[in-house]
Amino acid sequence: MNHLFRIFALFVAGFLCLSQGAPGYAAAGPDPALARYRGGAVTRSEFEGYQRWRSGDEGYQQLLRNPEAVRGEIRRLAVLKITTRLAEEAGLQRSEEFLSRLRKYENELLAARWRRQISNRVSLASGEFEKMLPTNLEEELDVYWAALPTREEAASFSQSLRGGAKFQDAVAASRIPTGSYGESTLTAHGETHFSASTRAVIMRLAPGQVSEPCEEPIGYYVIEAVRVVTAKQQREGLVAQTREKALAGKRAQALAAALKTLRERAKIVINEAGLANPALLAPGKSVAEVNGEPVTIAQEPPHGFPEHGGFGEILRDQLDKYIDEILAAQEARRLGLGSKDPAFAAAVRYQAIEIIAEIYRTVVGDRFTVTEEEARKYLAENAKQFQTDAMVRFAHIVLHSEFLAAKYRQELISGKSTFEDLAKRLSEDRDSSERGGELGWFIENTLKEPFKSAVEHLRVGEISLPVSSSERYILLKLEERLEPKPLAFEAVKDKVMSRALLAKRTDAYQDFVARKLKEDKVELDEQQIARLRK
Repeated sequence: MNHLFRIFALFVAGFLCLSQGAPGYAAAGPDPALARYRGGAVTRSEFEGYQRWRSGDEGYQQLLRNPEAVRGEIRRLAVLKITTRLAEEAGLQRSEEFLSRLRKYENELLAARWRRQISNRVSLASGEFEKMLPTNLEEELDVYWAALPTREEAASFSQSLRGGAKFQDAVAASRIPTGSYGESTLTAHGETHFSASTRAVIMRLAPGQVSEPCEEPIGYYVIEAVRVVTAKQQREGLVAQTREKALAGKRAQALAAALKTLRERAKIVINEAGLANPALLAPGKSVAEVNGEPVTIAQEPPHGFPEHGGFGEILRDQLDKYIDEILAAQEARRLGLGSKDPAFAAAVRYQAIEIIAEIYRTVVGDRFTVTEEEARKYLAENAKQFQTDAMVRFAHIVLHSEFLAAKYRQELISGKSTFEDLAKRLSEDRDSSERGGELGWFIENTLKEPFKSAVEHLRVGEISLPVSSSERYILLKLEERLEPKPLAFEAVKDKVMSRALLAKRTDAYQDFVARKLKEDKVELDEQQIARLRK
């Protein structure tokens, strides 16, 4: 506990003293005030340090490009300092919540420093990673290709390229549809959708050369060679990437070995009953001790896990990570990695004001409640937040070529083929092909890109443009869509009450901020603010 009071002393001495209006901060001296308020000031060094802690050097420089955002952040920091003063008056810095959360943050910083120290000791011996480099590399040829329906059109397109036209310009002039042109990388033995005879023509091309029309069952290809990448060039390009991968692996091994040693020396006591039955663990209750230091885990179990068993396993995995973090932090303290580091002290100080302000906001917010009448009004004003999910049912056809996907899409649109028939005959997803490509129902908002964008623009019965995913090209057909429907108040009462209360507390805090800015007479020094960008 002595260490916790040391943190508390650091917080009070290192930050709250700045709120007491020291004379040096009121004058335009080496650390001028950007803003003044009753009982304190926001100084230039304080503001710069805080913003760099929050956003990094690059983020701070971006902030300076927006003068109005700078003013807003200065006001925000002034309110934070005023809030910390009020929190101190309420004794919140002595609360267990504040001390434990600040300790956890300090552990994270120290553990990161310890891991960095271990990693920096690791190096690769000469030639140590070369054995990881691939030995079966082949010469690669990058090409542009276009497919046209007739030999005459293909010959005209080939002639325009040979005449010096850029590939994309020639594509536009010839009005070649999307999906009928693209880029490919070929090797002598790699798989492509080109036939053996077309591949032989392509592999004889030198960079800059254009082929004559190559006949294929589905049209005529014209290919322009772009560049050759030799096996030696590929190997040289992989050296830095492979070295970094080998070094990362060696560092991971060193960290694992160091943590294993720390665990073997440590006294770790785990609350097995709590892990076996997480319901017994009240929020904030210790789930383990590491060399006498408690480990607590907030009880917000993932949805569904308690019913299906398995939350205990997730909790144990989480606990193992916390234990490793604490062991690393304890070792960092023993080595003094943070004790003489001004950046570490500043980070702890800045995090302290964030934590204490959040706790104070919660204390203030706990004074508010919402009635059922207020909740019903909130539901009426925010109906879209409380409705069923949009559901979609669709089918797909998976192909290995964008050209084939575009070709068969035209067949489907023209009515020459049916989606179900093509899926059964051609789709490379054999599980769904037996059902004519049918995939079933999905919550539309849970679809991942690029499928989400493709489906949301389709009407029922429509077929998408080819969608690229994992070197495959997919056609999607929207079979059915169920639009969202509003839910009755009784069905979502608890959720509505919770969100209405959050909104009420948020509004109350915003009112608090506006009131404190006025009551404490927060005034900005525009002259000093302008000098920030110099």
